Amino acid sequence: MTFKDFKSFNQYLGLPKPLDNDIDIGYYDPPNMLLKSEPVTVDFYRISIKINFIDKSKSDPKPITAVFFNSPELSTGWDVEPT
Repeated sequence: MTFKDFKSFNQYLGLPKPLDNDIDIGYYDPPNMLLKSEPVTVDFYRISIKINFIDKSKSDPKPITAVFFNSPELSTGWDVEPT
């Protein structure tokens, strides 16, 4: 599945409509959003910031602030905990 705009991507996630067609600043609200998805592709750039992210693959996981980037044609899936 490929998303060409923020509006359709936000709708897929269960999030509010974007600010406008070219930019969106939003809050990922775990109780109200899609927590698991097979890989999807976005046809736009996304930057996400996660505060208190814990990388469970580390031997000594500690909360950090992490930045994630998605670019066009990059397929990404997810399975997140509702925290």
